Amino acid sequence: PGSDSDKNHNPIALDQKMGTRTLYLVNHRPSSSFYRPNEKFKRFPDYSNAGFKNKKNVKAIDLDTFSRLQGLDDIDFIKFAVIAPKVVS
Repeated sequence: PGSDSDKNHNPIALDQKMGTRTLYLVNHRPSSSFYRPNEKFKRFPDYSNAGFKNKKNVKAIDLDTFSRLQGLDDIDFIKFAVIAPKVVS
């Protein structure tokens, strides 16, 4: 295990292509998403955490471009928080 000094945290919106996306902010901020909150989930007890709060336009970048701009030749580890991803064929 390395030290914290050899790790980078890049709070950036990654997407399939560069552009502007709408980010739907919810009460429990880590659950915010490019997908609009589904009203059908109101019946669940913890819906208050995922309740729609606001939306914001954010710049998104694809992973290849991000890597090139950051001067990354190799990525050793990447963590994604993905919930109900859209399958792309």
